[in-house]
Amino acid sequence: MVTPTFLRLPEAKREHIEQALLDEFSRVPLPQAQVSNIVQQTGIARGAFYRYFTDIDDAYQYMLNLALRDIHSGISAYERPEQSHIQPQMQSQSTSKPVTQSQEQNQHTSCQRNNELQQYYQRTADFIHTTANSRYYRMMFWYYQDNAAQYANQQPNPQIDAHNWTIATLTHQTIRDCMLDPDNSSKYLARLEQSLHLLQPLP
Repeated sequence: MVTPTFLRLPEAKREHIEQALLDEFSRVPLPQAQVSNIVQQTGIARGAFYRYFTDIDDAYQYMLNLALRDIHSGISAYERPEQSHIQPQMQSQSTSKPVTQSQEQNQHTSCQRNNELQQYYQRTADFIHTTANSRYYRMMFWYYQDNAAQYANQQPNPQIDAHNWTIATLTHQTIRDCMLDPDNSSKYLARLEQSLHLLQPLP
C-alpha cells in the first residue's frame, strides 16, 4: 500500500511524482516499467521511492485507483433520456380490453428492466468517452492490453445470475475493445447497443 509518508508530502511534490508515475505507466506495460525512470524524472532518491511505495506494483495500484477515481468523477450524470439509445418496447394499447393488475405489474417490470439497460449502455459509453479524452488513456490502454488480469481483482462468482453476468461480460468486453481500438469505438458501442436490445423483455 502507498505509505502515509507519501500522502503527507506537499501537494506539488506529490503531484510531480504522480505525473512521473503516470508517464512511466503510460509509456510501457507494467512488467516493463522501471523505477529508475521514475526517480530520474522526479529527482528523488531511489530510497525515497521505496519510502513512498512498497514496490513498483504498489505504485501502479495507487495510480490505477487514482485514474479510475478521476475518470468516474469526470463522467456526467448517467440518466439522460435524450441520449439513451435503447428504447423500451411498449405493449400496444390498440386493444380495448382492460389492463389487468398482473399486466400492469409486468409492464412496470419491463420498463424497469429497459431503464436499467439504458443506464448500463450510457455508463459504458460515458466511461469510454471520458477515458479516451483524459490524460489516463495510454495507461488504461496498457491496463486492458496487459495488466487487467492481475489488477482487475474480479474473482469468479458462480452465484451471479445469467442476466447480470451477460451485461457485465458485454460491457467489459466493449470497454476493452474501445480502449485497444479507439478508431472503431462507435462500432463496438453500436454492437453493445444491439446486444442489450436482445436482453429486453418481450412485450
